[in-house]
Amino acid sequence: MKKRIVISPAATIGVICLLFFVAVLFVWIRGTTAPVSGEKTDIFAAAQFVADDAEFDFGDVSMALGKAEHVFSIRNEGSAVRITKVYTSCMCTTAVLDTGGNRLGPFGMPGHDILAETDVTIAAGATFKVEAVFDPAAHGPGGVGRARRVIYLELEDGRLPAYQLVFEANVIK
Repeated sequence: MKKRIVISPAATIGVICLLFFVAVLFVWIRGTTAPVSGEKTDIFAAAQFVADDAEFDFGDVSMALGKAEHVFSIRNEGSAVRITKVYTSCMCTTAVLDTGGNRLGPFGMPGHDILAETDVTIAAGATFKVEAVFDPAAHGPGGVGRARRVIYLELEDGRLPAYQLVFEANVIK
């Protein structure tokens, strides 16, 4: 006696949808991943931006002393470019874009009701600044230890990963 396996149309559609979802998720993750903690990257390789210090280490930062700030200085050594988004990797970090007299922001982590979209053109040869503000107390008393945060600058061409400014801190009580 032969056994027959019957697969319902609903089950077939469900399997196809699941495979499609997994494929889309894989493509999305590959295109949006940030550097792994501790991984050093040449974040402006093949870019027209040159930063004096694209990676900065605050060293020890005390929760009790309040927010820590650092200013990244960046030169556009290519043609004029439009920055369309500025955002951070964590809610404990905000950024202000300063194009010399025009201050935009604060920008923060997407989804936390803080500005991300912008429309600012950086002229060829121009210098601009990104002011990073890190709140070491944002994660509460359990948030001590090494922290690595990223500020992303997306350009109108939609290239991912976005240009990145990285800072680290050792959060202490």
